[in-house]
Amino acid sequence: MKARGITLDANRVGATLRVDLPTHEGGLRYARTVADYLAHDASAASVLFAVYTSDTPPSPRNPGSPNRPQQPSQH
Repeated sequence: MKARGITLDANRVGATLRVDLPTHEGGLRYARTVADYLAHDASAASVLFAVYTSDTPPSPRNPGSPNRPQQPSQH
């Protein structure tokens, strides 16, 4: 997965940061580091942070899919 952070002010886009997210432990430390980089834009009023992936989402028709609607059990 990847993420992009963008600092914003009223009339401008400021710093942009594209990062590869960690796949193992250490996520909190990594998040603090990314936040520290974005905080260096002292004139920013807000930050937009997006997380994205190129993976194909599972199909709702796939029995292993976490997005599959739950069927009532037949007892």
